[in-house]
Amino acid sequence: MDARLHGERLGPRPLARASELPDGAFLGGPDACFRVEAGRARRWSWQGYGELDDLPASLPLLTPLAIVALLARGYRPGIDGAQPAAPRPAQTSPAFFAAKD
Repeated sequence: MDARLHGERLGPRPLARASELPDGAFLGGPDACFRVEAGRARRWSWQGYGELDDLPASLPLLTPLAIVALLARGYRPGIDGAQPAAPRPAQTSPAFFAAKD
């Protein structure tokens, strides 16, 4: 598992939309990083998370696909300083993973 995660962290980053990902996944670019929640995203900063907002474009997926798969199957990570969110059914389709291989 370590080798797989290491390879996914160093490899190319697929583009994704927040609406395609399960809660807890991260998207980002050179200027910002976002945590997915309920199909939308919260901007991350050293001061904490911002307001829940829609992201208009696809961004590089920062979370390794192996971790996205765990999140899609219901794993809920603890997130410092975050409001506890009610679990929601995973919206990530198997086609999302197939397109990234």
